[in-house]
Amino acid sequence: MDDNQFMSKMEKGISLFSPYVGMALILRNKEGAESALRNGTISFLHTGVKKLLITNSHVIDAFEHERRNNPAAILAVTCGSEQRPLDISSACVVRELGVDLAVLEFPDTHFIERIEKGGKHFYRPGGWPPPRPSKGDIVFLVGFPELHREVSKRGLECRLTAICDFVSSVSDRQVMLVDEQLERRIRKANPHLADFGSLSGMSGCMAFYQKSGQQDWNVCGFVYEAGGDGHKASICINHADFIRDDGSLDKTRMPWL
Repeated sequence: MDDNQFMSKMEKGISLFSPYVGMALILRNKEGAESALRNGTISFLHTGVKKLLITNSHVIDAFEHERRNNPAAILAVTCGSEQRPLDISSACVVRELGVDLAVLEFPDTHFIERIEKGGKHFYRPGGWPPPRPSKGDIVFLVGFPELHREVSKRGLECRLTAICDFVSSVSDRQVMLVDEQLERRIRKANPHLADFGSLSGMSGCMAFYQKSGQQDWNVCGFVYEAGGDGHKASICINHADFIRDDGSLDKTRMPWL
């Protein structure tokens, strides 16, 4: 795939998938998003049975650590450019030791789906669980690196980054993206933003895959680690089928537990 094809796929992917992710924010207090201390990404998923918010266990750990030291801290998610971040601190969290995945059940999902500029939606695949990808399938990610989060006169800037790559390997534990052939493409929200040091903040973003020669996309999982520095870092993705349609975690698919 040449650069023009990649960039065309990037444009289409950003348009398709950005409605299904929001910035996960750990805020010092409720005074505003400008009090953000850390961020990750939250994905919006509809299994056909439940609407779920998906992120990583380490994002929840960071929030709980902050709250122990500062009871006023909140966990919030951005829901579109016209809305204040939504406080989801009360969400019920489902997770298991040994897998960096957190499923949040939040009853007021209608606040996320308000029809406004940049509004969000819950991605609903054709069936659940979705099939796993194979080596060589193309993968698309959209998330919110911490490197590009900053406060301006407009308030908190929530800047998306898109990554397009190929599946390097698939195991019982994860999908791996390793840029062995230097084919990965990355697009910043603004080309003038700082070049990548770290992909920290992409954690929790939904990964979509496409078979060669096909047009359909499906969810394959959720990013939990980007090891190493720079945008060439190896990316680890939890399988989507670790989550049951009711929001519980399926330990039968996690043989190491």
